Amino acid sequence: MESDAPKFSQSAAVSRCREIKESKLKAQQALVKLADEEVTVNSANLEHSHHQLRTQLTEQASITLRQQDEASDVKISWERKEQLTRLIDKLTAIKSVIRLQHEAQEREAAFKASVREKRGAFQARLVKLEQRHTSERNELYLSQARVAETVAQIRAIEIKAIKDTNKARRMKREIEILSQQASMRQQKEMEFLRTMQLCKARHSGEVNDLEISNMEELEDILVNQRAEEFNLVARHTLVETDMMKSLDRQRGALEASHLIEKQKVAKAVLQRAQKNKNLQLLKAEKLASRNREKALVADFPIMLGAYGDSDSQERHSVNDATSDGGQSESTSKFGDSQASLVKEEDKAEKGEAEQNSSLNNTISLGRKGGSEEDRMILSIIETGETNPQFASQYTKHSLSSQAMTVRGI
Repeated sequence: MESDAPKFSQSAAVSRCREIKESKLKAQQALVKLADEEVTVNSANLEHSHHQLRTQLTEQASITLRQQDEASDVKISWERKEQLTRLIDKLTAIKSVIRLQHEAQEREAAFKASVREKRGAFQARLVKLEQRHTSERNELYLSQARVAETVAQIRAIEIKAIKDTNKARRMKREIEILSQQASMRQQKEMEFLRTMQLCKARHSGEVNDLEISNMEELEDILVNQRAEEFNLVARHTLVETDMMKSLDRQRGALEASHLIEKQKVAKAVLQRAQKNKNLQLLKAEKLASRNREKALVADFPIMLGAYGDSDSQERHSVNDATSDGGQSESTSKFGDSQASLVKEEDKAEKGEAEQNSSLNNTISLGRKGGSEEDRMILSIIETGETNPQFASQYTKHSLSSQAMTVRGI
């Protein structure tokens, strides 16, 4: 009966407890290392933020200088343009009468030449159209002939395949009737094509005549209009000059306002781009910190309490093992193994006591002389319980402390 009882190895239980405690200690050490790395990364991010702020201020100052230079250049160019405009107005007043007289003569000659060119182009186009129509009719005739020849050959083959003479004679009569119908249909197609071609030619001629008549009417209207303008130019020269000057002044004011709006938009775009860049950098820093936390939790799952149930199971198994060992202590087979297990347990307890004493000394020193960040880390180490939000809290605290230091400087 005793041989059938389940055997339990206390050395395995002790080693299991030791492994769990060592994994907890490694997780705590990794957490401390992560906190130190977060401090280093956050300090580097703060330095990078300062450098980026200085760069952004430099960019804003440079764009302000560029805008000032642009405004001065626009002002100088506007003054020069105004001087050139005065000179051009004087020259225009001298040449306006001569230009208007020559313009009327040139327009009349150009109109007559355009009418001649249009009529000549229409005649050439009409010749080409007639040639194209002739080629279309020839192509239609050839295609109809090919179709008729092909159909005749097919039907001749069909008649040869028929052995009955009466049936062959009826077939020939039907083929003749179909051939006559096909020839009449082809003739109608030719007539329809010719009618369509004649309609196209007639329509092209009518369109050309209509275009020429429209050109003549438009030319008459333009000649009358230019004559009226010529009569009004002399009387409205001074008024036009004053209006142009006022329009130039208004245009200058409008361009100045547009330049100001453009500069405002450029500044707003730069500030928006800088803000977006800062937000992206902040998101990247948060994402990197979150990834480091996830990597730490993935490397040490004991931080999430994954071994909480296993600890209680190990304790129950150890108690059961000690009770089983007490019951089987009378046998000589388990006596030696029980003694060796007790010795190994004593050694493990001594080593753990030494580690706990050194850790307690470190914690007491940190409580007395350490900073608030060190006290936060040591409190986590002392309790042995890891909060998943510790890294983010520690990061925020370190950033706030660094910001206070920078403000003090």
